[in-house]
Amino acid sequence: PAVIKALQYPSGNATLDTLTGYGVCLFNMGSLPQAIEILEPLVKYRNDLYSASIALASSYAISGDLPKAFTTIDVVTQQMDEEDWTFDICERRAQVLSSCHMLV
Repeated sequence: PAVIKALQYPSGNATLDTLTGYGVCLFNMGSLPQAIEILEPLVKYRNDLYSASIALASSYAISGDLPKAFTTIDVVTQQMDEEDWTFDICERRAQVLSSCHMLV
């Protein structure tokens, strides 16, 4: 499916990547509760699904759940080697961290 080709960090598992792609599409359309509903179980099942985790963190942040957003993006960035970070992960991480610091 086309949603798998659009993933920045595909897992190689067609089922997980299709569900992740669906969740990312929901996030991109602004359907945050539905995106969270799809992405949360995926990330709980496998926290190395980076595309799902990044979209979930962003969904949390935009929804105002900054503690969950920070925790989710922090897990991703701790697991990934920094040389594997793309502009997208750096930008999303900065957005989530900035949002969290604004609360302090």
